[in-house]
Amino acid sequence: MQSQLLDKAIKAETVREVSDVMKSMLSSSAFSPYLAAQCITSLVFLRKKLAFEQDDEFGFFQTCHDFSKELSSMPEYSAMKEQLAKDVGELDLNSAAYTFMSLRRLEEPMCSSVMRALLLHLKKNILDMDLPTLAMFMPSLDGLKDRSVLSDGSLMTVLALYPAISR
Repeated sequence: MQSQLLDKAIKAETVREVSDVMKSMLSSSAFSPYLAAQCITSLVFLRKKLAFEQDDEFGFFQTCHDFSKELSSMPEYSAMKEQLAKDVGELDLNSAAYTFMSLRRLEEPMCSSVMRALLLHLKKNILDMDLPTLAMFMPSLDGLKDRSVLSDGSLMTVLALYPAISR
């Protein structure tokens, strides 16, 4: 079922504007957290594509900020995030980490329900993460004042012993 829904997801190369991504999401007959993750990924790609069309560094950052501000005001995007927050447990850890990273790039506040749900899901399963998933998750935590994910030492143990742990 997951692959059928992803087949309907919009391909990043065909994205021209935010409404294309939202139409793709709304045209699907059933919500899937994987479809929502694909839409969020497409939005990150679109944001990057629009920002790189700017001539100067200020224009780049201004475009990124304006894009995120416009996106947060869309009711379809908010509904998608709320549904994703409810179904975050269905995502595998790699998809959850990538979605978390993508939402951070889209300037999603950490106090939002989807970010809290993703963070709790990932922190709860941190010992089950493989190295590529950790490589996506840890940089996404950069800049957070709450470093409780590091406080119990489990992450440091995983990172230090990763080559020695048989899976």
